[in-house]
Amino acid sequence: CSSDLKRTLLVDFDLRRTTARTYFGLPLDTPGLSNCLKGQESVERVVVQTKEPNLSILPPGPRMPNPGVYINSQIVAQLLERLTPQFDMIIFDTPPINLAADALIALPHCNIGLLVVSAGQTKRTAVQRAMAIMQQVGFRPSGLIVNRLAHRWGYYYSKSYKRKEKAAA
Repeated sequence: CSSDLKRTLLVDFDLRRTTARTYFGLPLDTPGLSNCLKGQESVERVVVQTKEPNLSILPPGPRMPNPGVYINSQIVAQLLERLTPQFDMIIFDTPPINLAADALIALPHCNIGLLVVSAGQTKRTAVQRAMAIMQQVGFRPSGLIVNRLAHRWGYYYSKSYKRKEKAAA
């Protein structure tokens, strides 16, 4: 039942290389976080309700040449102050912590942090470096999400669920 779901907001905090906007089919010119950071829009006006029940998104907005100039801890706190009464859960989708300081600015405002890695692509040293960076700011990741994991059947299951065909004599 959708009434049992938590009101959730996904904040697309990756202002350099967004993926959430594409996933939800939002046009490139959809107003969003970058407009709020520049003082052009209020955050309440740019939150978009998705087709999923109780799931909204704060899109990134138009690209910014240097988003790090506009992002600071005080701005994140102000955004959360305005959004928290409307949502039960707020999720920040940030750029990779090893590449941009934006994620570090959001971390102090988060209760839980999940490190996302790509199977077969993210190097162990990159994961260790990301965890060290998080710990330097006093934050311990709560878990790990592995994406781009290829679906493979094990030998045992792939053989046992196939029906053997007998060759015609």
